[in-house]
Amino acid sequence: MLELLRKNLGLKIFSLVVAYLVWMNVVGRGQAVRSVRVPVDIATHESLIAVDYNPLEVQLKLRGDSSLMNRMDITRLVASIDVAERRQPESFEHPLSAREIFNLPRGVEVEEFQDPAVEINLARKTEKTVGIRPDVVGDPAEGFQLGEVATTPLVATIQ
Repeated sequence: MLELLRKNLGLKIFSLVVAYLVWMNVVGRGQAVRSVRVPVDIATHESLIAVDYNPLEVQLKLRGDSSLMNRMDITRLVASIDVAERRQPESFEHPLSAREIFNLPRGVEVEEFQDPAVEINLARKTEKTVGIRPDVVGDPAEGFQLGEVATTPLVATIQ
């Protein structure tokens, strides 16, 4: 019996050390919770524009592996709301969901929304062509005189 224990003793000790390290890696990983503010981006139909939405940033509670949470670049996170299916100008409240949070690392999930919805006001896009007229304010410095004032282009189209 003692001979069975001594056979391949080095391999058995090595296996125990590897098993312990794997166990420590799995058990040692702690979960972390982090609160972050994420900008809101509204995607609309081409004939509409989001003239107002509130809040401009949403506060989230994220949960994930602590090492992932520490390495996460929160400046890349964005709440992207797609309301392109709406074709008419209107005001409405859009409930947020975790699938609208983009650039979230794998293994990190949205635990809670502090702001559960975004109020959005859609309006029709319009175009207007306006003339550009320079408006000179003040006098030229001593020894200088004002010459011709002109602009190029003469008009601009504003959406």
